[in-house]
Amino acid sequence: MSFPASAPPPPSGSAPPPGPPPASEPLLVPLGYRLRDEFCCPITRELMCDPVIASDGHTYDRAAIERWLRSHQTSPKTAEVMQSLDLIPNHNLKRLVGDMLKEGGAGLYCRDEDYDPEKHPPGGPQSRVALVREPALKFSCLGPAESSWNGRSFRAGTGGVVGGRRRPEGGGEFVQFTDATVSRSHFSVTHHPSPSAAAGEYRIQDLGSAGGTFVRITPEHPREIRAGDMFMLGKHQLEVFDPSAPSKPPPSSAAANDANNAESDSELELDMKDLSLSSPSPPAPASASSSTPAPPPPAASSAPLNPFAHLSTPPVLGLRCFAPEGTPLQGRCFPIHPGSSSLGRKQSNDVSFSQDVTGSGDVVGLDSSISGCHAHIVVGEDGKATLRDGEAGSGKASTNGTWLRLSAMHRTSEPHAIRPNCEVLVGTVRFRVSGEEHVVERDVKGEAPPIAGDMAGAGGERRRRPELERRPTELDRLREEEKVVERGEGGESKA
Repeated sequence: MSFPASAPPPPSGSAPPPGPPPASEPLLVPLGYRLRDEFCCPITRELMCDPVIASDGHTYDRAAIERWLRSHQTSPKTAEVMQSLDLIPNHNLKRLVGDMLKEGGAGLYCRDEDYDPEKHPPGGPQSRVALVREPALKFSCLGPAESSWNGRSFRAGTGGVVGGRRRPEGGGEFVQFTDATVSRSHFSVTHHPSPSAAAGEYRIQDLGSAGGTFVRITPEHPREIRAGDMFMLGKHQLEVFDPSAPSKPPPSSAAANDANNAESDSELELDMKDLSLSSPSPPAPASASSSTPAPPPPAASSAPLNPFAHLSTPPVLGLRCFAPEGTPLQGRCFPIHPGSSSLGRKQSNDVSFSQDVTGSGDVVGLDSSISGCHAHIVVGEDGKATLRDGEAGSGKASTNGTWLRLSAMHRTSEPHAIRPNCEVLVGTVRFRVSGEEHVVERDVKGEAPPIAGDMAGAGGERRRRPELERRPTELDRLREEEKVVERGEGGESKA
């Protein structure tokens, strides 16, 4: 692939790369060329990966214009007031950029008329630009309808993102929420190298939120569970515990590393009908039910109470319901024995979310968001327990999903690997995750190699990959503006 014949010839000794590089290799742009205006975002001055048309008639990269509109009501091009905040995907331009990248990327660039070859001799210390393919995750909001994120999306690149209601100290990409169930510093998404995947892997981490961060468990990807894990069916949340282990008090919200969230989240007024944000309670005697008959009142003792001490066959694990606040099942414990145990709204399930609430003998479901046969837990001969969504043997997923909670309230979780086509829940805001690959410009550190054969040396062998650094853009300036807005004139953060 060569540069267009209509363009002036490139500087002596330069040559375009023969074709698109692999995902792990950068494509060095020949000296004397610049990105064409029609492919350049007016805000970031970088190649547009997801072009959209705003109400001012101009095309921008989606991430850049969405960030701009969070703090501006005017057009970044004309400075006139935007008539609408709606963004229309520019499918033709996105397809054109993709086609040109497949052909080597030469068509994206044109001759830079301001380039002076005498000031930039080949091999000298000068700024070089490389096009680099980077993996990314796109988070598309599925609801609820009242969320400000409904119908919108954000992208997590290799630099990662942090999400919450208030920007944390320091730089980096920030995703802001206004939802009451989202904490000031709620979650982060980071990229990590992986020996099993050339593109690495992404991991999500709860930063000690109150509302929790959840990952959906699917029939195709069951989850091994152990004592201390928590998961949610419908609006009910359960904690897994070891019946033979001493009882532990609920997690303290005064943990040093989570003190900031513990203080900031005290102002949240949450709708407990949608999601309870309380921590798991200590083991409590089980109420009279078909699943766990109530044991006799224990004598006063300092020894921990085992809710299954009256059972002839001790269970492998126990489940304790701790949310939502006020549910008749709150504090109730359910035994999990070897084999398969079903969970659902029907009374016939081993863990049933139904009860005779009136005392008339009529059993009713307590949570309409839970399916009749919602999920099941399989305990193998090795004693390992696996949580699976859907009815055993059906292969079908439940309607509203089974969700793994990454950590207890005000507790920072371990990073959890996420993959494309999964779903995550931030408080009560639901996202579908999809994978994509976008092309970004990076500056080359140090001296530029000779122009001739930038990508391949004699004999066709590929040269050592140059060191790359992120280019500061107009988007970085916007982030700094947002920080100024969020701070008072005296430099202290506003409450």
